[in-house]
Amino acid sequence: MSLFRKTIYIATAFIAPGFYGAQYAFFAQPVADAISTIVALSLFFLVFNKYLEKRLQE
Repeated sequence: MSLFRKTIYIATAFIAPGFYGAQYAFFAQPVADAISTIVALSLFFLVFNKYLEKRLQE
């Protein structure tokens, strides 16, 4: 997850200034954190639900 977050950060840091101006490069970290949080929560609930279903069947 850390590598994913850093990849999103670097991509956003290079892409955002091209579209919105140099001052928006400072928003790269919060955007990367938000995206990685959404992905991590999605993966957690997918895996956790499968684990709970397996446990309930036992």
